[in-house]
Amino acid sequence: MAAFNDIGIVTLPNGKHLAISVFMSDFKAPKERGENAIAAISKEIWDYYSVNH
Repeated sequence: MAAFNDIGIVTLPNGKHLAISVFMSDFKAPKERGENAIAAISKEIWDYYSVNH
């Protein structure tokens, strides 16, 4: 697989919106690992902006 990526718009608890884009090039791992990586990155961003902003 040449790349694994995803993009989304998240509505935060305060009503503001946040765009998240993740692009992993030269991706060699199984699809499930890519999905889990994107989910983990998205959760970190969600946690940060939900608590701090």
